[in-house]
Amino acid sequence: MAGQPYVKEQKAREAMTLLEVEKKKAEIRRKSTQNNNAAKEIAVTAIPPYQIERGETRNLVAEKVGFNSGREAERAIRIWAIKKPPRKRIKDVS
Repeated sequence: MAGQPYVKEQKAREAMTLLEVEKKKAEIRRKSTQNNNAAKEIAVTAIPPYQIERGETRNLVAEKVGFNSGREAERAIRIWAIKKPPRKRIKDVS
């Protein structure tokens, strides 16, 4: 399957996972700019200034995954969350 383009479902799954990661990174960036003890704790592990990505989280995710816009990515994630099949429970065999 190498070289074939992703279908929207695959993009939505990848975007959902990447959105969680980007939200955590955004929270670290927000906290690191505060002038309090929380910022001092994060400053040691913060992302270097030259690696900071600017923009809304949804737009960054859309760009990385291959959607045209952040809004399109959000829609795809919302639809995938509704359509995804429920996980099967494994019965305890004892």
